[in-house]
Amino acid sequence: MGLRYFGILSFAVDKINDNSTNIFDWRGQILNRTNASGSEIFGTPTALERENLGTAHRLTVDFNITDNIDFKVSDYYRYTRLKGEDALGERILIEDELIDLNTLPSTLNRNIFGAELDALFFEEKLNVISFFKNYSYRAKSIDVFEVGANRLVFNEIRNNSNGYGFAVKYQLNPSIFIRTSIEEAIRIPTEAEIFGDLAATIPNFDLEPEESLNWNVGVQFEKRFDTNRFFLVNVNGFVRNRENLIRPVQVSFSRIQFRNEDVVDGKGIELALKVNPLKSLLLQGNFTTQSNEIDSGVDIGKQVPNIPLTFYNLGANYEIVNLLNHGIYFQISCTYLF
Repeated sequence: MGLRYFGILSFAVDKINDNSTNIFDWRGQILNRTNASGSEIFGTPTALERENLGTAHRLTVDFNITDNIDFKVSDYYRYTRLKGEDALGERILIEDELIDLNTLPSTLNRNIFGAELDALFFEEKLNVISFFKNYSYRAKSIDVFEVGANRLVFNEIRNNSNGYGFAVKYQLNPSIFIRTSIEEAIRIPTEAEIFGDLAATIPNFDLEPEESLNWNVGVQFEKRFDTNRFFLVNVNGFVRNRENLIRPVQVSFSRIQFRNEDVVDGKGIELALKVNPLKSLLLQGNFTTQSNEIDSGVDIGKQVPNIPLTFYNLGANYEIVNLLNHGIYFQISCTYLF
């Protein structure tokens, strides 16, 4: 049996400052005109400073049932608290006290439990994996849409969903393997998507988790010439049919809100290459082309906005170990992204 634990504590401060009557161009130069609102981007002046406190923990336990069968259980928990202050923001009069709604904390608790069975057959040529996941979360925040005279309203949402998956990999020979997988996956909304920032992004307490049925099939070829030189190519095709895809939607001139897209049909192909022609030189590249077509509502047949259809990257890495026999490690890298 094996036991592994990982934990992290994080703290960040976000600042949004928009309280100038000047209007700037893309080079930062002040244009010869002003706006009367006292802000360039938002409808009203903003000087928001918000603290983001988070902690995450992952516990994994491995059980070796037989020489060829392993069973694993894991649990991932994350807690986030957002609390801030806007020196120029709107105040609400509650019980004779002016309150900045940013000072009221928002919290998000997320938990993902998983169980996995991993088995090898036919002299370890065939690898079969099946798994189950439970996704749950609880979010609590001030409901800015329900706040009224002399009252504060808090909104708490809960959700519990299950996912599963099955994967198969077969090693045809030492150089080639094929694999396929299918998964019913869930994506929990993030704190930014649920709570917004009470400035450019307004909250949405009605967000549903993303659900997707993913199917992948791929093949990999790897040829090793000696210890230090090899060539690898990996081709993978995928289908991702999603419900409740979360994406930003513009709701006013200066604000957006994250909303669910009913149904999106996605498909694509990926290509990865790695070449190690010299001991110290590694060349690599990845290419993806895909489609994400909306399959419901008034935008049926259109691509989901702001998701690239084609992207790739190229990279080269050169390294020298024990430079000048003085234990110096030297590395230079170059990467191109499109």
